[in-house]
Amino acid sequence: MSPFEGFWKYIISVVLITGFIWTYNQAPFLFENPRFIISSDDIKYNDYTPFNRPISLENASAVFNLINGVAANKDQNIYPNGVAFLPAYISEGTMLYHGNNHGEIPAGVGWTALDYEFSYAFIGLTSHKKQQASQLQHVIEAEGLYPGGSHKPPAKDHNTMLAFEVVKPLNKLIFFDGASGAKGSGGELDTQMILGNVPKGEDESEYSFVESVCKWGRSWGLDGLIRVETGFEVIICDMHSPKLKLSSNTTLEWFENLSGIPNDNTNEIESILNKFKHTAAYDQKKMGNAHDKRDRRILIDFKGLSTPLNKTWIHTDPYERRLIDIPQVLKDEMRKSIENYLKSDGHADPFSGTDWQLVSNEIVAKFSDILQLLSIYLEPLDFENLSDFDLMQVVTNVTVLTGNFVRRFSEFQLADDKYNQMREAKLKAVYEYAHFHGGLATESEILIWSSFIKVTEALVDIMFGFFDVSNKMVVRSIVEKKPLGDLKSQFQSIKIQFMELFQLLNWSSFYDCDHKCGLDSVCLTPFALRGARRFPKTLQCTSYL
Repeated sequence: MSPFEGFWKYIISVVLITGFIWTYNQAPFLFENPRFIISSDDIKYNDYTPFNRPISLENASAVFNLINGVAANKDQNIYPNGVAFLPAYISEGTMLYHGNNHGEIPAGVGWTALDYEFSYAFIGLTSHKKQQASQLQHVIEAEGLYPGGSHKPPAKDHNTMLAFEVVKPLNKLIFFDGASGAKGSGGELDTQMILGNVPKGEDESEYSFVESVCKWGRSWGLDGLIRVETGFEVIICDMHSPKLKLSSNTTLEWFENLSGIPNDNTNEIESILNKFKHTAAYDQKKMGNAHDKRDRRILIDFKGLSTPLNKTWIHTDPYERRLIDIPQVLKDEMRKSIENYLKSDGHADPFSGTDWQLVSNEIVAKFSDILQLLSIYLEPLDFENLSDFDLMQVVTNVTVLTGNFVRRFSEFQLADDKYNQMREAKLKAVYEYAHFHGGLATESEILIWSSFIKVTEALVDIMFGFFDVSNKMVVRSIVEKKPLGDLKSQFQSIKIQFMELFQLLNWSSFYDCDHKCGLDSVCLTPFALRGARRFPKTLQCTSYL
């Protein structure tokens, strides 16, 4: 090579390297965040609104409750008619359980439970013929689709419990939002009907829904589906998948043989055996209750959320909304969206991006008790027959409840400009509670973030609004010793706004028992096998007896 050629190669190399360095410095996002639509570097506490998507408070609240309640037994039953699919992931080492009457691994599709108590509750306790007939009738009604197998009369002398260990991550799962394990016709199964491409009103069994979904996902490796009944069940599309290993296969002894208590029809003996049966059912409920706040064995990839929320009108009442009634084009879009996400990324990835449920949990943890206390203080108020003295007792409590929150975000240096002081304070509060980590990789994440912003703005507005009016009332009545005047009507107005917001939010944390349950009972969130039913915010303790 001549010196001349070497010189030009050197020049070209320098130009290419310099160009690469310049490009990296000028547009680092091309290398650091190639998948982000919006980077957290773009967002400032006082300049996030240009990046939001327009959304109504009603839709935002529905999205918020959807995210906050994923894989939470309690929430799924409080909002029974689901409106979404989400990519899900179950790690290796997780145990799954299946009970049947023959001890064999099901061919193809199989129902498993994350808690053995779920499967155990649906297999026989004793060998009594009367009990077997009763169980069979129960199962015929329920179509035999539980994690306990088909529940036909025992092919052998005994029933069996199979335990499977996940040896490779189940990373192509689809989580159904809502009380998706119910057997009703009021909307609980709509998500499965859409994913299975079953038209409304078509008379197909639940098993047909699942078969059609597994067939649809077979070409791209769908592992299965996750639903909730009294606890979470994982429907595996192929029970012989190399991702599962049979850990144990136990042929269960009949209880009368194990205990030595004869299985006869005397009242005293039957009473004892019934207690064992009731305890088995209670154990199932207790394990479901243990995961009321979240079953951490189910990991969710929020980036792949598939929902028609904010694309069409959907009833705000979680008992009245029907996903099956949305336009066909949106049904097709939902199916294609979850398929494309699991195909293009190869699998669900819950380990990257923002844990949106953690964000929502922190918002609920901060505001839930405050909102409930405000409701207790304000709902009974009869302004027409309320003296200023009695009103001020409530107003003082409201001021105390909201004052520290407002002070936390109020900048002293803006004290002479109250409007901008409060404006800046509210922006800071919203940003801190609804911010994300790294960036937003999908339109679904932008929808979630926009919804969280909208809900948090409403919460912050109420907190600041209450403090503004109630604090003025405290100053006027207690400090200045003057009549309340128009402040009373202002307080009444914000009370109405609050009650409307409180009703719309309808957080699961608003539902609880009014006292701590004993060690022999649980605060039960009801599950209606034949379809969802409304239940009061005051739940009941349920015992095994």
